[in-house]
Amino acid sequence: IPPPPISPPPPLEPISSSSISTPTKAETTDPRIEWRRLNTEKLKKQDAEEVEAKAKQQSKAKDYLKKFLEERSAKIASTKEVHAKSDAKKIEEAKFENTWDKVIDMTKTPGTINRTKDVGKLKSVLLSAKAKNVLVL
Repeated sequence: IPPPPISPPPPLEPISSSSISTPTKAETTDPRIEWRRLNTEKLKKQDAEEVEAKAKQQSKAKDYLKKFLEERSAKIASTKEVHAKSDAKKIEEAKFENTWDKVIDMTKTPGTINRTKDVGKLKSVLLSAKAKNVLVL
């Protein structure tokens, strides 16, 4: 069965500027128009609040970042200071020419002999190892 013939659309009425600019009584009482107007106002208000909240959040983020960078730079400076002290200590410890000088310096007892530890045996073992060129770690 062939489809029914398509009829041409009805003729368009000419549009006048007076019919567009002045709403009819039916348009002013239509609840959809009132809802659209109220919804538009509500959306504009929400957009303004969103822009304000975004600006506030960006301000908080800038403050947090500034504080974080200050704390980080202070922490880096203190770490550098600690490392510099550690390096100075290592340089001071490196004043010995070799490991044996350091071992002998550690086994030296000040003026009196420390009775709680017997280092005499350790000294004799280390000195005999040095004489035989044995590496002690």
